[in-house]
Amino acid sequence: MNDPKLADRVEANLNSSVSRLFFLQNADGGWNWWGKALPSGGRGGGGSDPSNFIGLLDLQDNASLLGGGGGGGSDPVISAYVFFGLLRAREAGAPINEEALQRAGVYLRDLKPQITNSTDTKNLEDTAFIQSALAHANTFDESTISQLYDARDRMSPSGIALLAFTLNKFNAADERARDLISNLEASAILTSSSAHWEAQGENLFTRGSTIYTTSLVVYALAQLDPANQVTFNAVRYLAAHRGATGLWNTGHDNAWAILALNAAMTGFGDLRADFAFNATLNGGPLTNGDIAGIQITPLLTTVPLEFLSPNSPNLLTINREEGLGRLYYNATLKINRPVEDVRPLDQGMQIERVYCKSALSKAQECTPLSTLSLNTDQQITAQLTLILPHDAYYVMIEDFIPAGMEILDQNLKTSQQGIDSTGVQVQFEDEDPFANGWGWWLFNEPQIRDDGILFTADSLPAGTYVLTYTLVPLQVGEYHMLPAHAWQAFFPEVQGTSAGMVFEVKP
Repeated sequence: MNDPKLADRVEANLNSSVSRLFFLQNADGGWNWWGKALPSGGRGGGGSDPSNFIGLLDLQDNASLLGGGGGGGSDPVISAYVFFGLLRAREAGAPINEEALQRAGVYLRDLKPQITNSTDTKNLEDTAFIQSALAHANTFDESTISQLYDARDRMSPSGIALLAFTLNKFNAADERARDLISNLEASAILTSSSAHWEAQGENLFTRGSTIYTTSLVVYALAQLDPANQVTFNAVRYLAAHRGATGLWNTGHDNAWAILALNAAMTGFGDLRADFAFNATLNGGPLTNGDIAGIQITPLLTTVPLEFLSPNSPNLLTINREEGLGRLYYNATLKINRPVEDVRPLDQGMQIERVYCKSALSKAQECTPLSTLSLNTDQQITAQLTLILPHDAYYVMIEDFIPAGMEILDQNLKTSQQGIDSTGVQVQFEDEDPFANGWGWWLFNEPQIRDDGILFTADSLPAGTYVLTYTLVPLQVGEYHMLPAHAWQAFFPEVQGTSAGMVFEVKP
């Protein structure tokens, strides 16, 4: 760290946090979810969550999900998190009570979990994490590791990644680790330039979030197989899915995403990037640059559309010279075409737009309109149906209105019609307690514009959503309607558009 003030602050916080963790250690060598266990088995009055000091768990997690944490003794998974954090602190040069650290290792080694055909995914992942924490201290339980491998078909991607890491630590030539890596490659959810993994029953406030799951996989793969293309694409997914603060969802997700990106930069060699590059378009110079270290300022260049050939291929050539590090680039083509010729686009999400005669209720079906007679009492409903095959972050849905109309009501109504494509739920009746529709809380307040409306959501579970708003015709005319557009803000290539259309308002 080149900033002396930052280095001093980190060192002070690290040393005091390590000291506090050892103070909270229980007599059996482990730790509780909260505070310190009393000798009688009750809760202690430490008043601090041990995990806060290593940044690996968020207070919104539920202790019951982590296999214990009651008054009778230490929590195995919390103890593994603390043990893992202390090992990393020792690597960073923090003063460590070695005797206390060894007691923690003995506590974890002596757990001896029973893995059977009925052991569920959560407990398998808990066991995999405990074994991976022990692997960082070069301590292994070969029997437990083998049992986990036999149960791999019931494990989540993050559990499989942890097991692969442990197997490789135990024996770098173990073919089982390679088999698990292949499993992760096959289970990755791919787009044109990213990859991520999801766990069944994901909840943004527990350890099963997409960010957590993807981070665990990247953390393992970056150390086992950094040259793997799926690892690189997953790094791009993590780097792009940060919020405005530069972080992710919960403190738990933040810590693991940072650990994963750090491991990836080390594995890729990006920390020592040193190379030159240049780019040409159709043989003519486009841009060039020299990259040194990790402080990279992006270079941006544009080409007018008239410089491209409409009748023959256009060749973009990017030449990267020898040296360490990776070259990241993005090429975007923007063109205009007659709106009525535009067909629906599905690149990871689908959206459909129809206009209906009036506001929809549970008993009404939408009869699509393409023409309407002007009437001061006539209102129509614009209905957008968004289909997400996978969970999505920072979703934006933009719809453009006919120039001869204006939006009457800016209240957003949504209906999540089902996570499973085989099950469809209808919208709720107005008298229903959930009058605003199931899933309305997932969306931010829509932004009303002169030419359209913009819906946004920080995160959406996989499923089908219906968005509606009301339009009032004001002016006779024939209007060319731009398609409705849905996309992920940080991955715009994951997108969908509706068909273009012409809407006529008659006298």
